[in-house]
Amino acid sequence: MKNCWPACWIKWILLLSGSLSIVFTVVVCFQSFKFWRELKGNLPGWIGKVHRADKTLGYAPIPISSGAMVLADGSTIPVFYDSHGFRSDSQEVFESRLSEESQPNYIMGLGCSFTFGFGVQAKSAFCHRIADKLEMVPLNAGRCSYGLAEMLILARQFIPKLKPKIVLAQYSPWLVQRSQHRYAPTFYGLLPHPYFSDGGGSSLIIHRPDFNTAIFEKDLASFRRSDGNFWGLLNFTLNFGCPLFFHDFYNLSLVAIKNLVGLIPEPSKNQALVETEAYGEIASICKQFDSQMFVVVLGSSNSILNLPGSLNHLNLRIVNAQFELVKRLTRGSEREYARNYYHWGSVPRRVIDKHPNELAHEIIANAVVKFVSETLLNERN
Repeated sequence: MKNCWPACWIKWILLLSGSLSIVFTVVVCFQSFKFWRELKGNLPGWIGKVHRADKTLGYAPIPISSGAMVLADGSTIPVFYDSHGFRSDSQEVFESRLSEESQPNYIMGLGCSFTFGFGVQAKSAFCHRIADKLEMVPLNAGRCSYGLAEMLILARQFIPKLKPKIVLAQYSPWLVQRSQHRYAPTFYGLLPHPYFSDGGGSSLIIHRPDFNTAIFEKDLASFRRSDGNFWGLLNFTLNFGCPLFFHDFYNLSLVAIKNLVGLIPEPSKNQALVETEAYGEIASICKQFDSQMFVVVLGSSNSILNLPGSLNHLNLRIVNAQFELVKRLTRGSEREYARNYYHWGSVPRRVIDKHPNELAHEIIANAVVKFVSETLLNERN
């Protein structure tokens, strides 16, 4: 009797490969369907081509672009970026206000979506409100999903170039935590971003994103408007859903292999060192270019935050805006905090977004203006 093991093995390998391919395709299509259903149900996100993948920051605004952010009730808020990628108040881009020759009194905000002002008009974001109250020009470099690593990169890029008079550096626990992970939070898909890794000894380095994201390759506006029938689903699956998931799965697998063989580093687990190195360097850059740095403490609930002890030796000027928000509450409960500072909408009325609303931004702005004015006046005297 002939030995048929090579043919048998090939047969089983082909059968197994085919079965795995079918299972994988079904899973991808199912995930695509879930994403499409959420998109048709007003998944928060963006309308318009306003962001692009970036090899250094993970993603970045497209200069001189306009679009809108979408909240969970389907309402939209316009978004404009100027020639440097700062959030702007209107579609008009005033090149003169970013002229290095005129050097007006800039105030720069570094942070995440809380600084950016997700859910509110640009003029209502606390960076812009503060600029109005102090008669300065806002440079809002806050960006959704950014962490401490991105804040440091932007500080290195823009503070020496534009020399803002005041720099507002947001402190929130999640900014540090994000910079210790490979992927930033998103509404869908994977967003690799820069993260801190151990550089040997007591030093840290910022590692670039492990690969380019695909989530900004297409404007989802057309899919949001498309018919909610089978053909609309098929169009979305073939043109965005499946390509996105295949892209993410392939690159996720590649990252796992590279990490296994030591080609890419692990994110740093030393939170205290990350905090000290990052905020310390931003403070050093500010001092070098005569920018006054203020750390704005922000949280997302009724818990009062304080700066961690690891930052005490840096002698940072701290504005605890979260304390100002909480102390204005009658009971200080989580429900009262949500009722006052979250975004509400839809019918029946419900929370549609947990970013600070206009009232919260106004309180934050007033707290910062009061602290900055008093601090600078005392230092002059």
